[in-house]
Amino acid sequence: MKAVFNDLQEPLSPLDGAPVCDRKGLITLLDDARNRKPFGCELVGENGYKLTLGISNEIGFVQHSRADGEPPYLVAFTAERCCDQERCEFLIGGTPTPIGQRFCLPIRAVKEIAAHFIELGERSQAYSWEEI
Repeated sequence: MKAVFNDLQEPLSPLDGAPVCDRKGLITLLDDARNRKPFGCELVGENGYKLTLGISNEIGFVQHSRADGEPPYLVAFTAERCCDQERCEFLIGGTPTPIGQRFCLPIRAVKEIAAHFIELGERSQAYSWEEI
Protein backbone atom coordinates (compact mmCIF):
# COMPACT_ATOMS: atom_id res chain seq x y z
CA MET A 1 0.00 0.00 0.00
CA LYS A 2 1.15 3.52 -0.67
CA ALA A 3 1.18 6.10 2.10
CA VAL A 4 2.41 9.64 2.60
CA PHE A 5 4.62 10.62 5.54
CA ASN A 6 3.54 13.89 7.15
CA ASP A 7 5.83 15.53 9.70
CA LEU A 8 3.52 17.07 12.32
CA GLN A 9 6.33 19.04 13.97
CA GLU A 10 8.46 20.35 11.10
CA PRO A 11 6.36 20.82 7.96
CA LEU A 12 9.45 22.18 6.16
CA SER A 13 11.34 18.95 6.86
CA PRO A 14 12.64 17.24 3.71
CA LEU A 15 10.81 14.13 4.94
CA ASP A 16 7.40 15.84 4.98
CA GLY A 17 5.24 14.57 2.13
CA ALA A 18 7.57 11.68 1.33
CA PRO A 19 5.86 8.70 -0.31
CA VAL A 20 6.23 5.39 1.51
CA CYS A 21 5.60 2.20 -0.45
CA ASP A 22 7.41 -0.61 1.33
CA ARG A 23 8.88 -1.81 4.63
CA LYS A 24 12.49 -0.98 3.72
CA GLY A 25 11.69 2.61 2.74
CA LEU A 26 9.57 3.09 5.85
CA ILE A 27 12.23 1.77 8.24
CA THR A 28 14.90 3.93 6.60
CA LEU A 29 12.68 7.01 6.91
CA LEU A 30 11.87 6.33 10.58
CA ASP A 31 15.48 5.58 11.44
CA ASP A 32 16.57 8.83 9.80
CA ALA A 33 14.06 10.73 11.95
CA ARG A 34 14.85 9.11 15.32
CA ASN A 35 17.69 11.42 16.34
CA ARG A 36 15.44 14.47 16.60
CA LYS A 37 13.62 15.61 19.72
CA PRO A 38 10.57 13.35 20.19
CA PHE A 39 7.95 14.38 17.62
CA GLY A 40 4.71 13.36 15.97
CA CYS A 41 4.15 12.30 12.39
CA GLU A 42 1.59 10.39 10.41
CA LEU A 43 1.36 7.85 7.64
CA VAL A 44 -1.72 8.54 5.56
CA GLY A 45 -2.64 5.49 3.51
CA GLU A 46 -4.38 5.41 0.18
CA ASN A 47 -6.94 3.12 1.85
CA GLY A 48 -8.56 5.95 3.86
CA TYR A 49 -6.77 5.18 7.16
CA LYS A 50 -3.76 6.67 8.88
CA LEU A 51 -1.32 5.99 11.66
CA THR A 52 -0.27 8.84 13.90
CA LEU A 53 3.15 8.02 15.30
CA GLY A 54 5.34 9.39 18.04
CA ILE A 55 9.01 8.97 17.20
CA SER A 56 12.09 9.28 19.40
CA ASN A 57 15.34 7.40 19.71
CA GLU A 58 13.99 4.82 22.19
CA ILE A 59 10.19 5.03 22.41
CA GLY A 60 7.09 6.09 20.53
CA PHE A 61 3.36 5.63 20.22
CA VAL A 62 0.89 4.59 17.51
CA GLN A 63 -2.68 5.69 16.92
CA HIS A 64 -4.83 4.18 14.14
CA SER A 65 -7.76 6.18 12.76
CA ARG A 66 -9.65 7.10 9.66
CA ALA A 67 -7.81 9.60 7.45
CA ASP A 68 -10.86 11.91 7.45
CA GLY A 69 -10.51 12.43 11.22
CA GLU A 70 -13.70 10.62 12.19
CA PRO A 71 -13.66 8.17 15.12
CA PRO A 72 -12.77 5.62 16.29
CA TYR A 73 -9.25 6.46 17.42
CA LEU A 74 -7.38 3.37 18.53
CA VAL A 75 -4.04 3.51 20.36
CA ALA A 76 -1.67 0.55 20.59
CA PHE A 77 -0.40 -0.66 23.93
CA THR A 78 1.56 -3.55 25.34
CA ALA A 79 2.29 -4.96 28.78
CA GLU A 80 5.99 -4.23 28.18
CA ARG A 81 6.90 -1.09 30.13
CA CYS A 82 9.38 1.04 28.24
CA CYS A 83 9.09 4.39 29.99
CA ASP A 84 9.76 5.26 33.65
CA GLN A 85 7.79 8.49 33.50
CA GLU A 86 4.04 8.79 34.00
CA ARG A 87 3.86 10.21 30.49
CA CYS A 88 6.17 11.05 27.62
CA GLU A 89 5.94 14.15 25.44
CA PHE A 90 6.13 14.38 21.66
CA LEU A 91 6.26 17.71 19.82
CA ILE A 92 3.32 18.29 17.51
CA GLY A 93 2.97 21.73 15.97
CA GLY A 94 5.45 23.13 18.48
CA THR A 95 3.38 21.91 21.43
CA PRO A 96 4.58 19.17 23.79
CA THR A 97 1.85 16.54 23.58
CA PRO A 98 1.73 14.15 26.56
CA ILE A 99 1.20 10.45 25.91
CA GLY A 100 0.43 8.24 28.90
CA GLN A 101 2.98 5.62 29.86
CA ARG A 102 0.45 2.88 29.00
CA PHE A 103 0.63 3.88 25.34
CA CYS A 104 4.39 4.37 25.08
CA LEU A 105 5.99 1.57 23.06
CA PRO A 106 9.57 0.57 22.31
CA ILE A 107 10.58 2.13 18.99
CA ARG A 108 10.96 -1.35 17.47
CA ALA A 109 7.23 -1.96 18.15
CA VAL A 110 6.33 1.35 16.50
CA LYS A 111 8.32 0.34 13.43
CA GLU A 112 6.71 -3.13 13.36
CA ILE A 113 3.18 -1.70 13.57
CA ALA A 114 3.93 0.90 10.90
CA ALA A 115 5.48 -1.71 8.59
CA HIS A 116 2.42 -3.94 8.98
CA PHE A 117 0.22 -0.97 8.04
CA ILE A 118 2.30 -0.28 4.91
CA GLU A 119 2.38 -3.95 3.90
CA LEU A 120 -1.27 -4.88 4.55
CA GLY A 121 -3.14 -1.58 4.95
CA GLU A 122 -4.50 -2.52 8.36
CA ARG A 123 -3.61 -2.26 12.03
CA SER A 124 -1.48 -5.01 13.48
CA GLN A 125 -3.26 -7.64 15.55
CA ALA A 126 0.05 -8.48 17.25
CA TYR A 127 -0.65 -5.57 19.65
CA SER A 128 -3.62 -4.60 21.77
CA TRP A 129 -5.59 -1.47 20.87
CA GLU A 130 -7.67 0.80 23.07
CA GLU A 131 -10.23 3.30 21.85
CA ILE A 132 -9.66 6.80 23.19
